[in-house]
Amino acid sequence: MVVPVQQPDVAPLSLTLTRVGPEAVEVDWSDDPRAASFLVIRDGFDLATVTSTSLVDNSVIFDETYCYQVEGHDASGRLVAASSNGCITIFP
Repeated sequence: MVVPVQQPDVAPLSLTLTRVGPEAVEVDWSDDPRAASFLVIRDGFDLATVTSTSLVDNSVIFDETYCYQVEGHDASGRLVAASSNGCITIFP
């Protein structure tokens, strides 16, 4: 008999995007006590994995829109928390 692995409930993370320089965006999100690391996703691609609840993205350029999402993973790599998608446009 195969016993299915029960996935933990995915908690919501709040997401805040702030322009912090001419071509930089600070991505902040709420914490989840079960998350050992956070995967920051930009425009559908993995940007970075961090253990903090913020990241400064210095790779943005003017006149572009960037969309971010954050996923929290526990020590086993299971998804335990996630934000909705948030977007910001970098105007000159």
